[in-house]
Amino acid sequence: MHVGERLRFLHVIRLINQKIQSPSEILDAGAGNGNYIFYLRKVFPKAKITGIDISKGKIANISNIANLLNLKKILFDKKTLTNLKGKQKYDLVLCIDVLEHIKNDILAIKNISESLKPRGSLILHVPKDRKLVYRHLKRFKEFNIEDHVREEYRIEEILDKIKKSGLRVKKFSYTLGWFGSLAWEIDQLLIVHLRKVRYITFPILYVLILADVYIKNNNGNGFLFHCVKE
Repeated sequence: MHVGERLRFLHVIRLINQKIQSPSEILDAGAGNGNYIFYLRKVFPKAKITGIDISKGKIANISNIANLLNLKKILFDKKTLTNLKGKQKYDLVLCIDVLEHIKNDILAIKNISESLKPRGSLILHVPKDRKLVYRHLKRFKEFNIEDHVREEYRIEEILDKIKKSGLRVKKFSYTLGWFGSLAWEIDQLLIVHLRKVRYITFPILYVLILADVYIKNNNGNGFLFHCVKE
């Protein structure tokens, strides 16, 4: 029911389906509620998947779900990207809306790069600098997320940090374009004023979400990258 989360998920899995082939080692760096881990388990049944998150509670929750579903070759660990060290190397790393929560994001990207195998892939999503985002309604112009440690990202900034970490951008696209941002703002209004109505309106908002995913955005409030380690 979370419009922003569903929208990011559909963008990310579409990119994975287009660009990623048969990884044997996968890391979800910021596992959250486990959506990506469970999807990756389905499409890459032979891969070994590791999920890390700073929240011990989230790790425990998705670990319990994996055990209940009897899913094999999935490991979980409470860890941050700034202390991502070890001999384990990955063919694919996902980092979806995580960097804006980390003060030393340069170290985080560097650690991801070092954890990738040669020609390994990083799927990265970050939000645009809140000063530059497009809003349909004026009330969302000053919308801030409390646990973001910076004013999100400008495209030049995140591209520079990716390049300096030894990664090359193979594909870039915008998310949360006109349709997606409209769906998100409507959903936010419903959360505040008409929470129960969300169950009725979600199918309509889902149409806007699909439009955001399948109609190319010339601009948007999020950046999605497919990066490769040289």
